[in-house]
Amino acid sequence: MPSGWRNERIGGLGHRLYELIAGHSHPHAEPPAADERLRLGLEYADGRTATNVNPMPLPADPRAGDLADDEVVLAQSGGGGGGRTFEQGYWVTPLPPPGPLAFVCAWPALGITETRTPSTAR
Repeated sequence: MPSGWRNERIGGLGHRLYELIAGHSHPHAEPPAADERLRLGLEYADGRTATNVNPMPLPADPRAGDLADDEVVLAQSGGGGGGRTFEQGYWVTPLPPPGPLAFVCAWPALGITETRTPSTAR
């Protein structure tokens, strides 16, 4: 765990926690390094994956025309918080095919190694 985070006074992390979870930073600040960020991902039964580290554009985004028809999108939706608490929503498309869906997360900067949680088969 980075020095001082556990004992950081409430509110002391301020916008930094948002940067580490959401990956966005103040326009004049350097974005957090990939190995500092919370990493989330999905793996569909057919092997397709999506992560929050290199998010794909939403279909309404002009860059979305560059997406392959079978590409999975994991994009942030609303979120917020403060101090040591933060909630973040995500939007996924397309819906996963039948079969198991795996949720994957890791946060190397906090010593959290990759954890994979499979859903029950549908």
